[in-house]
Amino acid sequence: MIVLSVLAVTLITAAPPPRLCDVSYAPQRSYTSLDLSEQRIDTFSTWYMNGDSGDSSSSLATFLAQNASTTRAVLEHYVTRGEGNAILNGFNTTNLIIFDIESAVPLKKLGTWLADERANGSKTFKSVVAAYKLRVSVAKSVFPHAKFAFYGSPGQPDSFSGENWTLAEEGYLAAAAGGIFDDIDYLLAVQYFGANVSEPTHEEHMFGTIVNKTIGLARRLKRSTGASIPIIANTKPTYHGGPLISPYSGWLEPATIRALVERWSQEPLIERVVWWYYPLDDLQKYDQPTLAEQLEWWKTVDAWSACPPLRLVSKGAAAEEEEEEEEEEEEAVAEQGYYGPPPCRSDERPFQGVGMHGEACAAHCNASTDCPRHAFENATAQPDCESGYCVLVCGKGIGYCAQKPVKGTCHFIGGPIGICLYNENETTTEIATTSLKKEQKKTTTSKRRPPRVKGVSGGAVAPFISAA
Repeated sequence: MIVLSVLAVTLITAAPPPRLCDVSYAPQRSYTSLDLSEQRIDTFSTWYMNGDSGDSSSSLATFLAQNASTTRAVLEHYVTRGEGNAILNGFNTTNLIIFDIESAVPLKKLGTWLADERANGSKTFKSVVAAYKLRVSVAKSVFPHAKFAFYGSPGQPDSFSGENWTLAEEGYLAAAAGGIFDDIDYLLAVQYFGANVSEPTHEEHMFGTIVNKTIGLARRLKRSTGASIPIIANTKPTYHGGPLISPYSGWLEPATIRALVERWSQEPLIERVVWWYYPLDDLQKYDQPTLAEQLEWWKTVDAWSACPPLRLVSKGAAAEEEEEEEEEEEEAVAEQGYYGPPPCRSDERPFQGVGMHGEACAAHCNASTDCPRHAFENATAQPDCESGYCVLVCGKGIGYCAQKPVKGTCHFIGGPIGICLYNENETTTEIATTSLKKEQKKTTTSKRRPPRVKGVSGGAVAPFISAA
């Protein structure tokens, strides 16, 4: 039996991505045609749904009277023949759908209805809570792959009229205890600003009043079980009365946005930023900048440049064509096999030998699972499960590491036994860099435990592998 020298293998810990890289730009009831991929801003993952699917929030009585079957019919009509016919992938959309229910039944009136209940025994508050719950319950069955949020959950302090902020907070908290947010995926904390960081009042108005109070309330809103709810920071890039920032008077300054992102990043529950905007047919009506002017403004914003590149999404046939291309690319990566150099497959993780030059990918394994036999390219080294990870054990009489498109090196463990690692400086041909996002259909594994490497008894490499 060969005695092995100590080899410490540790998983590479990648630097965490920048906070709040999940950023969307979404006009009301539409998608923008702007390409903001260079700004790392997605334009096809969020959909603002006008009102209650367009026709039943015009009055409180109508809103409360709508039952489940009518709600389903309204939603189905909305997608097939209404404004929602443009939503990406229709009923199979994976978008975040934001119920923008305002008109006669906005969430910001919860405090008023709660006060009426306390003073007069009104049942409106409980009925509104039940009606909101009904809508998201039905919507989840109509759009089984979508995520959901209610607009104004919560709104900002200066958006309330006829009630004070304390009463508004009580209304939201009582509704949360009643389960109004139990089935939604996010709270949507609305924060529209009227001051830039260059203005003297910005600290008090932007952060003290709008951000801190709005996010502070959102943090306190929980499901009826007491569980916390992820938060989306909802804002927009323009306001009236701001300083002249070419080409439009009323843009938020880039420095303002960076300050907001820094503040939002300090709140662990905030997972996304969604920029709302006017739809294309309303830009002139509300004296808003053109698409060309919007694009020029976005180019000045440098808040997410450190985030990973976006995978672009388009609509209709183009989306299907892109998906097919992605699947073909993923299959190509799958055919490269396991145990190769990073970037790794979705079911592998990178590791490197301490004190060695090189790294490789390893899949998880245990006593009841097999290590994949489909090795990277032309490698003949033998897969083995060691300390919970599959590695390629190499050496004379055992097998060799891959030579193309990336040259592997057998790093010996003080004897004729080694592990295949790859050094980026030994690349002979550029390899694909797409990481798989789903299980690969072409993955093959042996139906029995792979043979133990000759000279290594009972997993002798295991004591020298440790996960970080």
